[in-house]
Amino acid sequence: MMKKIAGQVILAVFFFNSTQGYAQIVPTAPADLINLNLDQLMNIEVTSAEKKPEKFFTTPAAIYVITSEDIARSTATSIPELLRMVPGVSVQRVTSSTWDISIRGFNGSIFANKLLVLIDGRSVYTPLYGGVYWELQDVVLEDIERIEVIRGSGGTLYGANAVDGVINIITKKPKDTKGALATVTTGSQDRLSSTVQVGARTGGWDYRVYGKEFREDQGITGTQVYDWDQAQAGFRAEKDKWNIQGDFYQGYIGEQSVEDTFVPPYMKAVNEQAEVRGWNLLSRYQDDDWSLQAYWDRVEIYPVTFGYRLDTINLDYTRHYQLNAMHELVWGTGYNLELEDDISTDGIQILKPKQTNQVFSSFLQDEMTLTDRLKFILGSKFEYNIFTHFEFEPNARLSYDLNDNNFLWSAVSRAVRTPSRIEEDSTISAYFPNLGYGEQVTGSHGLNSEKMLSYEIGYRNIPAENSLLDVSLFAAKYDDLTTITTLTGNTLLNPGNFIMNHGLLFLELPYVNGMTAYTEGVELSAETKIKEWWRLKGYYAYTKLNLHTDSNIYNLGFDKLIQGSTPLNSAYFQSSFDLPKGFELDGTVRYEDGMSEGEIPPDVELDLRLAWKFKGWEVALVGQNLIHPRHKENSGSLLSQEVERGGYLKLTKKF
Repeated sequence: MMKKIAGQVILAVFFFNSTQGYAQIVPTAPADLINLNLDQLMNIEVTSAEKKPEKFFTTPAAIYVITSEDIARSTATSIPELLRMVPGVSVQRVTSSTWDISIRGFNGSIFANKLLVLIDGRSVYTPLYGGVYWELQDVVLEDIERIEVIRGSGGTLYGANAVDGVINIITKKPKDTKGALATVTTGSQDRLSSTVQVGARTGGWDYRVYGKEFREDQGITGTQVYDWDQAQAGFRAEKDKWNIQGDFYQGYIGEQSVEDTFVPPYMKAVNEQAEVRGWNLLSRYQDDDWSLQAYWDRVEIYPVTFGYRLDTINLDYTRHYQLNAMHELVWGTGYNLELEDDISTDGIQILKPKQTNQVFSSFLQDEMTLTDRLKFILGSKFEYNIFTHFEFEPNARLSYDLNDNNFLWSAVSRAVRTPSRIEEDSTISAYFPNLGYGEQVTGSHGLNSEKMLSYEIGYRNIPAENSLLDVSLFAAKYDDLTTITTLTGNTLLNPGNFIMNHGLLFLELPYVNGMTAYTEGVELSAETKIKEWWRLKGYYAYTKLNLHTDSNIYNLGFDKLIQGSTPLNSAYFQSSFDLPKGFELDGTVRYEDGMSEGEIPPDVELDLRLAWKFKGWEVALVGQNLIHPRHKENSGSLLSQEVERGGYLKLTKKF
């Protein structure tokens, strides 16, 4: 996995070789929104936007909820595939096991680093490169109650790195999963996957335990590498106000990577099998007005040529307090400890193999009721970290409830992203014998945090019973974005830009804060129930991203590379039919503009699902990416592969 990151960095350096002239909601029942009547629709509760229960319809944020029914009627087998149905979210499959996911721009490997992902309140962010190891986030899809996706800054409540959004995956309570569940899936890519789960009540505790495993083909386009095999087990138990849960996983992920050395042939593609394992344990006490949560999460990744271990220990306290009729306060404090242990190689060196990161944080937010229909929210997060020290992330939100069917909101927010270990404390080298020199990307101590100031406005409307329309407009400015440049900062082939390493000549390229970006766009989603047996939903999203490299540094083309990483226009449409005799038919069409200056052409894909439910059984036949034999979704990695047309058969039995 680390070699994959190195390859992405090297690709970013050489992407423009020819132009540069050198080396080249807790619902009342687990049902879809469109199955609810008007009163139920307005009273669905979500918790991610304000860290307290909030009616979905009157939440002053660009929030989208994937319900358990949405999941059941989808063709997805993983969390990344589920996120394709959310407007403004760019999902790109890099290989069979790896994904790049971003919100409102900045996708593409090392640039997808401005998103916070939570699973039942546990962050799965990695400080190594500032992203998410999506291949390790394996949740039993049948256990997911909902996925709340906030598009836009979440820094005031969630802190640094929740710049462009927050994805909060919330699983069902054990009392809602009593009985037994068994699933088996086989297909063109999923050779075999299975899940077994049991839920019951003992001694006042509601609990569930599960085990699952899968085996997938890893090679997508003819390059044969090892398969992806992984097994996982876990539990969740609740009694009164206490919750405790945990997971353990171990597996092997086959991947093709680039090995860089200081001896001939200097660079070669290798097939390797990375061993991955980890565990997490979380406990939460939830009272009426306050909660206390603690967790310990360990991730271990051991490819043949690199090793990485991360322990995250987190403590979080949140309190909700009604000060008076006008002021409703939410405040909290937290502590996060990260213990990193890295093993370096010739091409990738972590200069400080053992690193301890600590973050101390507090937040305060006041929701002021100005009139019966007008509310104003003001708050900020305050943090101290070892990289950039003190950070603050304020936001102000204004909402107006026009009437029962119309709701307006607006927001101004500031968010930051702190530097990753790669940007602060690494050296990534690649030597090119045909040029007589190599390139060495080096981390820089003292980098500033990336900063974002955003402006949003949104409108929700219920045009008819069982229908919903949601519109969000946004604009944002990003300062101090991280890029790489030459040592002299103004020219390329200047002797002062070169260093000697292991007797070889290298062009040194340090990380610097040297770019500014502007984004703007619109996100429109709608869903409706045409008949009792026919439901429609879909979205259209427009995301424009412009980047500018500061005039005082040498432009290596990062700005154009990032601009080409996210489609300008994207759309999604789903039609669901409840047929006689327990049959279900679902069809999904998605569209994305071309990217990376034509390297990835515009693409339309179709997924179909036919399912039959009878006597506790469900048999589902699914076809994915049916329009084209294969297509490419990502150009930000040297190892990006084409995704093939595929399908699978899934059997589910509930006892």
